Amino acid sequence: MIIASYNIRGCGCNAKLHSLRKVVGDSKADVCFIQETKIHAIDNFPVDSVWSDSLADWSSKWAVGRSGGILTLWKKKSFILVSSFVGEGFLGIHVLWSGFNLFLVNVYSSCFIEKKRAFWGRLVEFKAKFPDGLWCVGGDFNTVRVKVERKGISNNFNLKEAEDFEDFIRSMDLVDVPLINKKFTWFNLDGSACSRLDRFLISEKLFDLWGVGGIVVGDRSISDHCPIWLNCKIVDWGPKPFKFFKGWCEHDEFTPLVRDVWKNTFRGGKASYILKEKLLAVKIKLKSWNKEVFGMLDLNVDKAVGELNSLDLMVADLAEDGLVDSVRRNREVASKEVWDTMFLRDNFLRQKARCNWIRLGDTNSKFFHSVMKGRFRRNNIASLITPRGRLEGVEDIKSEIFNHFKSRFTEPMENRPTLDGLNFNVLSVEDRDLLEAPFQVDEIKEIVWLSDCDKSPGPDGFPLGFLKKCWNFVKDDVLVAR
Repeated sequence: MIIASYNIRGCGCNAKLHSLRKVVGDSKADVCFIQETKIHAIDNFPVDSVWSDSLADWSSKWAVGRSGGILTLWKKKSFILVSSFVGEGFLGIHVLWSGFNLFLVNVYSSCFIEKKRAFWGRLVEFKAKFPDGLWCVGGDFNTVRVKVERKGISNNFNLKEAEDFEDFIRSMDLVDVPLINKKFTWFNLDGSACSRLDRFLISEKLFDLWGVGGIVVGDRSISDHCPIWLNCKIVDWGPKPFKFFKGWCEHDEFTPLVRDVWKNTFRGGKASYILKEKLLAVKIKLKSWNKEVFGMLDLNVDKAVGELNSLDLMVADLAEDGLVDSVRRNREVASKEVWDTMFLRDNFLRQKARCNWIRLGDTNSKFFHSVMKGRFRRNNIASLITPRGRLEGVEDIKSEIFNHFKSRFTEPMENRPTLDGLNFNVLSVEDRDLLEAPFQVDEIKEIVWLSDCDKSPGPDGFPLGFLKKCWNFVKDDVLVAR
């Protein structure tokens, strides 16, 4: 679903309506948040200028005097309206979309901090009544999160207000969607100041459901605000590269599993080809094994904790002299299973998140999931700004990146200089033989054992920790293929 937002600074002339139509057309929006309409009734706003009457529906908070006014427009086919709600600085609708309770909130916040806090608090209270719903809160928040979101008015940055805004976002359990193509959404008339006042805050699940890649900032025309809209597109970048997780090595099944695949993979040809094929067979097996075992880590932890607590209840019902050895042993096994499953889960999540907090005692798996998803959003390339304009789409972005590095690594010099006629110092025969001698097994093993287990030696995705763990049965193929 594509949602656009625009502080239009009044809808009282054809030029403003034309600008709004352009925003809806450029964004292909299903929902449009409009702020500062300055209208007092829907009769003063031609809905069919955006979509035809038969397609559109609306909800509004009318202007007071000559200021304010919030209007939300949407295509009827997008969802089923359940109810609407309104408060200081916002207008919300509760809808049913694809089986989910979805809350869309159009924001036009006051400039006064007291009213901002009232708006934040009211929305947090409302969300607490619907903890399982999905939320998209967007519009003109009239505040910034950090100092770099303001330029030209550095003395006007209120740190306490920014901290309160951060607390509001955390309390709502929402994610601030990053801008794609610009840094600011508001500019004053003389161009001496600009800020990022407009944004979308959405539930993390909507990134996957809608394919959100960021916020597109449109061109500013007759308003001091730029229109913004969610860049929503489910893209397929092709198969994911193989990623080896260190946590696999800690599992009891890992070594026997790899040994079995390695010993039962038979290929003919050169030694390097045989090694490649064996690694490929191991990759395929590890991927399926990962889904079966590590895809249920949280479930395994809950199961282990449940078994331990069941035994605790059994112990509580027994007299002191009735506590038999078998119950004690079962409790010891269950307690060890709890620690083992938790260690596996947190080690696995830590590597995926590339975060050191687990070493400091933080075992909050929700935190690691949020870090992983945050890394994915930061690394995701939704669009590229090039001299030819902004590029979108997988194929265009892939082609641009390929051509960029191709040009960087292409040799521009056709006729290279030669070194004929120059005299260089040469090595002795003994030194030459020493350098050219084949590597010995002990030399290779020493280098592998001294290296960081997490570092991958090449594009195959296998780190040196894999060689350490499986050295006894992979070394022969590795040494022959060197």
